[in-house]
Amino acid sequence: MMLPCHRVSDPTLRNRLRASLQLDEVDLCHFVEYIISDSTLCAAILSLDATDISLFMDVLQSGLSLTTQLRNKKRKFDRFVKDLMVETGILPRGLTITNARRVDKDPISGGGFADVWRGELWGKPVAMKVLRIFQGGKNDVETVRRKFCEEALIWQQLKHENILPFFGISENEFQPKLALVSPWMEGGTLIAYLRDHPGVNRHSLIYGIAGGLHYLHMLRPLVVHGDLRAANILIDEKCNPRITDFGLAKIIDSQASSVVATSFNGKGTMRWQAPELLMACRFEGESGGITVKSDVYAFACVCLEVFTGEVPFSNLRDGAVIMAVAVRDERPPRPPEPATTRGLDDSYWSLMESCWVTQPAERRSMDTVMVTLEQIQPQIRF
Repeated sequence: MMLPCHRVSDPTLRNRLRASLQLDEVDLCHFVEYIISDSTLCAAILSLDATDISLFMDVLQSGLSLTTQLRNKKRKFDRFVKDLMVETGILPRGLTITNARRVDKDPISGGGFADVWRGELWGKPVAMKVLRIFQGGKNDVETVRRKFCEEALIWQQLKHENILPFFGISENEFQPKLALVSPWMEGGTLIAYLRDHPGVNRHSLIYGIAGGLHYLHMLRPLVVHGDLRAANILIDEKCNPRITDFGLAKIIDSQASSVVATSFNGKGTMRWQAPELLMACRFEGESGGITVKSDVYAFACVCLEVFTGEVPFSNLRDGAVIMAVAVRDERPPRPPEPATTRGLDDSYWSLMESCWVTQPAERRSMDTVMVTLEQIQPQIRF
């Protein structure tokens, strides 16, 4: 749903929209559905001043997430908020942070759409993921900004001990760029932590990662991460793993959890991608989009990283990985020592194999993964 490009200034419509902010949750839900279906009323929202638009988005986000009977409409409203953010450049007040500051002259790392800076907020260290401004056309910039807004809207709803917390968006520190602000994780990435702490309890790390992914899949509407790998898992001060980077994540309606909302856009890393993502034409009924089953496949690859400290198929080039996984149905071989000493026994290897089987429908769910991990734990040696 895209908002109309024209704007209206009918004061009656503007007053109706302002009055809607006083409605209770159920009435507000019906009113918003009415607005979304009427292009004139959609345009009327654009004629409100920035304060009213921001307040209206706040109400949509907070007020419509509490009642069970309304949760099935949440995705529609989140999409409406995202369109408002992109069209107007205005953010919900609940998403914005004004006093986060960078502390270094240069970013510490960079990805496809953003750079990560070290910052400070409320006297504590934070990470600031800054959207890059491209020199392409208006459509390219809008696409990137829309993706950035989508990541923020998904991330801000997630509350779990194994998910990296989200503080909000900084508008002023990198103007005109936006920055996603989160706590600074002293342990760094999972791979860096394993390198610096070779004697760590690896089962505990895997169990925490599984718990975070299980939480995402149990949400209603559920969340598919879409880019799970060790580089997107950070370690906090208590040695707990925290899943981060929701740039490829998708919210899937619980009534159609097997239907992929959007086709996979190819920006993930292929070594962790399930065969149906690499070559969808081989799989009847698969659209090539991310699903909970492709997340489970990636989870098995992360387990391999935890035990070996290396990426999957570390001996192959990217193109060769596609041929191995999607054409020849190969999986990474069982690694030798020191993986066994680190805990990769027969039970763990069997679990990993059941998570990366070729057919998505035959893979484990994170429900059964959690049960198996609880059974495996007493057998692990450290």
